[in-house]
Amino acid sequence: MSARGRPGGGGRPRSRSRTRGCMIMLAVSIVAVAMCQLMIVHEFVHVTSPGTSDDLGARASDRGPPPGDKPPKDRDFDEARGFTGQRSDERRSNERARERAKAKGAVVYLAQFGNHSSYGVQRDPRTGTLVTGHSKLNRSLALLYANYADRFPADVLVFHDGGSVLDDETISELSRGREGLKFVSLRGKRWSLPHGLKAWHFRAFRWKRPAFGVGYRLMVRWYAVSIWDYLRGEGYTHVLRLDDDSYVLSEIEYDLFDYARENGIKYGFRMPVYEEGGEEFDSLIDRYLAEHPNVTTPESIEAYQKDRGVGFYNNFFLADVSFFTTPPASDLLRVIDESKLIFTHRTGDLVIQSALVRLFARPEEVHWFRDFNYEHMTLCRKDKCGPLVRKGCPQNGGLARGAGLYTDAEWRDYARREVKDRFKDNPRICNIPVNDEVVGANDVRDCVKPDSRCGAYLSRVSGGHGTTIVAAASAGNETA
Repeated sequence: MSARGRPGGGGRPRSRSRTRGCMIMLAVSIVAVAMCQLMIVHEFVHVTSPGTSDDLGARASDRGPPPGDKPPKDRDFDEARGFTGQRSDERRSNERARERAKAKGAVVYLAQFGNHSSYGVQRDPRTGTLVTGHSKLNRSLALLYANYADRFPADVLVFHDGGSVLDDETISELSRGREGLKFVSLRGKRWSLPHGLKAWHFRAFRWKRPAFGVGYRLMVRWYAVSIWDYLRGEGYTHVLRLDDDSYVLSEIEYDLFDYARENGIKYGFRMPVYEEGGEEFDSLIDRYLAEHPNVTTPESIEAYQKDRGVGFYNNFFLADVSFFTTPPASDLLRVIDESKLIFTHRTGDLVIQSALVRLFARPEEVHWFRDFNYEHMTLCRKDKCGPLVRKGCPQNGGLARGAGLYTDAEWRDYARREVKDRFKDNPRICNIPVNDEVVGANDVRDCVKPDSRCGAYLSRVSGGHGTTIVAAASAGNETA
């Protein structure tokens, strides 16, 4: 029997039929795959095209509630949730409440979890032990929370460069019992050199003041330029800056951020200081003012140019973020940043902030906080830092007296116990005079005197020399 006649045989007619069937199935499969691809592309474009979701949302809103199901009077309809049961006036009230909640302040640190490359080590005045690394920050946080943040809660942001020294154990230790404490890494764009600069330029092109490394200059740029847009983007309206060796040593009995808002304060400081920005910085400011003669008042320009060094020891400052993110301050900040003087000449955030505030904020918008004890002090690390500053002795800053906390005799005793005795074992013998407001280095101690070169400006700011210390005999008298 031929293959054609076999039951179930595989003759040629059946082979052709099978082939045609396979081809038809393949064609159907190809068409189906093509249709699926078209549907996927359509869905992708539908979801991601610019404006699509907003436009579709508007059309859905135009349709309103389902037919035959009209919303009750003054009630809102939400496409996803249906009737909210919320009247329009209630919704507006809640929206205003949410806006008020956004008006918030943050306390910020930029912490180094090792020894600072530029500042001397510190000693705990009570134990005499070295205070370095994260132990400085731990002490600063403990005093901040005990004397302020436990009573007036706020976000406390600890910025860092993401170094390996900061581990989970350290974060856990520092966070224990401290509400609102957060750690924020600045690695990447926020902690990088501006366009056109490389780290190797530091030595190859001999940047000024080489004792201050690239990391220090990145810190300056962060506090002078970059932090403002970050804070605005996070919804913060005000900021209080502290260093990891800034110590709030007595209770602050009011909310600093509320005080600034209610009194229209653009910038607040705890200690004034005299520090000049250098010839290049001065020339840059003068060119900007010449090109923008109406950017501020002639009186502000004249007062600034008369004595440019009067400024703010900005390891403690409180600022209205919008002051630095809107012209004219933001415009001048851009010019300063583009000059790259922060890196090539080590122009500091102190002189940058002081220049902007003195030029663009009215004196009554600047507040001198004087009613709590505060310490920030750096020590000389070289054999000598000036004619009277020896190694291991205070070079900058000091401990500022809180108004009304002591009689003159009590203040002298406190200054001796808390500061002067700290250096009594230094074989170089530190000269640390005390006046009515500060015990410490000359820069701050001299600037606070009413008859100093800082005095004229300080007499005009909010909380200035018109507010005298209770029981102070004569401002400026010093004791050895």
